[in-house]
Amino acid sequence: MKKLLILFLAAAVAATVLFSCSDSGTKDATGSDKTLPTETETETEIREELPEKYYDGREFRVFCDEGTGCKDDFVAEQLNGEIFNDSVFSRNMALEQRFGIKFVPHIAGYGDGFTRNIDTMILAGDNAFEVAMGMNNVYSGITTLVYEGRFIDWNGLPYVDLEKPWWDTNVIRDLCFGNKIYMMAGDYNVSTLGNTRIILFNKNLFTDLNIDYPYESVLEGTWVFDDFLEICKLGLADLNGDGKINYKDDRFGFTGWYCDANESIFFGLGGTYTVKDESNLPAFNLDNEKTFDLVDKVIAVFAADNGGYLNTVDWGIDMEIFAQSRSLMLNSRFILLPNFRDMEDDFGIIPHPKLTEQQQEYLESVDAVCTMTYIPITAQDLEFISIMLEAMAAESYRNVMPAYYDVVLTTKLTRDNDSEAMIDIIKNSRSYPLQLTTFNFNMFTPFVTQQKNNMASFYKSNEKRGLDELEKIIDAYSS
Repeated sequence: MKKLLILFLAAAVAATVLFSCSDSGTKDATGSDKTLPTETETETEIREELPEKYYDGREFRVFCDEGTGCKDDFVAEQLNGEIFNDSVFSRNMALEQRFGIKFVPHIAGYGDGFTRNIDTMILAGDNAFEVAMGMNNVYSGITTLVYEGRFIDWNGLPYVDLEKPWWDTNVIRDLCFGNKIYMMAGDYNVSTLGNTRIILFNKNLFTDLNIDYPYESVLEGTWVFDDFLEICKLGLADLNGDGKINYKDDRFGFTGWYCDANESIFFGLGGTYTVKDESNLPAFNLDNEKTFDLVDKVIAVFAADNGGYLNTVDWGIDMEIFAQSRSLMLNSRFILLPNFRDMEDDFGIIPHPKLTEQQQEYLESVDAVCTMTYIPITAQDLEFISIMLEAMAAESYRNVMPAYYDVVLTTKLTRDNDSEAMIDIIKNSRSYPLQLTTFNFNMFTPFVTQQKNNMASFYKSNEKRGLDELEKIIDAYSS
């Protein structure tokens, strides 16, 4: 697992500047111009625009939440022959030599412990770190710190250029409101790409059942929910012949962990928890017929005759089923691929299906344990911080991301060339669910297990609490 965490931590978590969260700042949010550079482009066209600075040994302190895996994005103590580790080490050394700084990554806790640690320092006025790398997760508490004013607006950074391809502007589209930017993602945080959700499919089982690999339909834009559901049904089989379907013995068309699978399907079909109003502020998007229809489809995947199995028993059971070749497809994330190194059957990677061919693009949700970049209000030199972030993101784009993406991911962790094209599509179509305690991934679980769509009544009974949560976000981004 550690190798993949290393690999995945340079593709998506940093910040942006001189841009508001208005619609004008979200153009090209699909990432159509975010492909990795060719050698010519890297050397002659796409360069960071930074002043000549030398800081004579000044520390650049990055505090990491160990729960995100961002340790592997930044901590590389020496060259060890592992290409991703070595690329991270070389990037750090390049920054130190170029700017005369000392790069100091520090693991400052896990989850809510990390949040408490950095909050204590911020409230004490302690200038202990320049940048915090934490989750986009309401349960870790860090998003609450955003709404309580603990972090600065990235619009105040003079040298972060959002138009450059090393920043993920989908973060602005999905998680920034009004004209403020309190979090961002860029190419020095591969865990954001690593925690992007995907579907793995068992190529051997597809061949045995005479099912075409979905690659071509994905490329043609015709990989849609109805086809996905038909494949799920074809995978269902009572392998032990006892007349019952049991996760311990039988085969399924699709499996997944409840914290990931429901939300992955919902967002892939174009669902969202919130939309932006005319003031670029969040409003709920749950009490309407389109959302109810999408919830119906999520529920249908796991109906008894449709071949889906939702793992609510224990973490990893769904992966075991897939590794044992008892599921045609698995809801997964890039960061989990090392779990299948020893799997006998070959597998491929595809995105989640679109609702219909009319849906313009595939949409892959990013799990909330991904890494986001936050800058504390105690930061004392925004010029220094912005120069370091821009340089680190650019250097990662040129060297760290290719090491992960082109070499490690496509040659060590996947098993065919077609998957590389799928990864391009998935990387460029990421979406970030707004994290709320009221409406989130877990609200789907009782609907699925009871096979009953109670979304309308669930929304009504939780609307006030949800609006109270939303109001705090609106206040934070409107002040």
